[in-house]
Amino acid sequence: MKRFYFIMLAAILFSCATEEKGQLEQINVSIKNSSDYNLSEIADEVTPIILETKKECLISYVSKLVSTKDFLYVLNANTSLYQFDKQGKFIRQIGDIGRGPGEYERLSTFTIDEDNNVVYAASNYKILSYKDNGEFIGESDFTRGYIISLSYINDQLLLFSRNIGIKTNEGYKNEIKLFKLDNNLSYKDSFIVSTIIHKTMSASSIIEGNYISNLEDHIYVNFPSPELEPVVRDTLFELKDNLLLPSLRLNIEEEVQGNTGNSRITINDFYRKESYIFTSYSYQKKRNLLTINLTNGKQMNMEDGFNDDFYDTGTVKLSSLSLNDNQLYFLKNGYELEGKIENVDENSNPVVFIVKLK
Repeated sequence: MKRFYFIMLAAILFSCATEEKGQLEQINVSIKNSSDYNLSEIADEVTPIILETKKECLISYVSKLVSTKDFLYVLNANTSLYQFDKQGKFIRQIGDIGRGPGEYERLSTFTIDEDNNVVYAASNYKILSYKDNGEFIGESDFTRGYIISLSYINDQLLLFSRNIGIKTNEGYKNEIKLFKLDNNLSYKDSFIVSTIIHKTMSASSIIEGNYISNLEDHIYVNFPSPELEPVVRDTLFELKDNLLLPSLRLNIEEEVQGNTGNSRITINDFYRKESYIFTSYSYQKKRNLLTINLTNGKQMNMEDGFNDDFYDTGTVKLSSLSLNDNQLYFLKNGYELEGKIENVDENSNPVVFIVKLK
């Protein structure tokens, strides 16, 4: 059995925020039972956007999607970044595939500075920037780790990076950090999000998620671990001044510790909207979604996701559309929508459904 040590940072963060302890909101939740819930429980309306299908913008898999006032940006299988208008018409590809200036072989993530019409994209250990008309602005090497997530909020770039296999006296360290960069991509500050020490070299894949959520002047941070841990990442932290302060915790009533010493629950996604908390997690080999209505306290625990009772597309996986609005989205492939959405068939690009929350 592979053994590792886990260095828990929560105690450090709590001790740095003694005066803030009384502000930690705690919600008791039970995940033992699940039920079926319709999307209309949380949504006022759902609007489909049919992404244009042509050879210049064929989409095999949507790795990330971001909405701005005028555009939808789609990262296709981490290989190309497409720009569509809000009606789904293809506009352009941002950047080119290659090894030259302004080019990339693979993109791990991207984000948008909507006020200045700038697109930031991460390719391995560098950040590229473009105007929203596709014009290349510049690029900067990032040598502090592999970039796994980018978010632009309040005139700063928030960047998650990962280093694996760092040799220490105790073993091999895998570390995730959060960096704050300015508009010129200059380093401002950093925070250690997690450190796990294995006896042997070990790594797990990381999937882009909703690690940052933004409500007015509040920036909330959660980074689910891709590795087995003895703790549950059940807390949202607020990035305030230069501290990560615990803001909201889910107190899970069920026994979470497994026989191996690791948690039986893995939280995969955890973010906040104006009136809701959304948490996807794995428990007893099943993927579940827990949604909490913060207005009336209703908790909705379900397998897989909500049932789409607007367009009858089946179970839907919801994601945040942008950091600071009250909208979500889900995707459906063309073959899933034949006979349900006009002009969509098995050869069509995926359809984006915009969900406006109640």
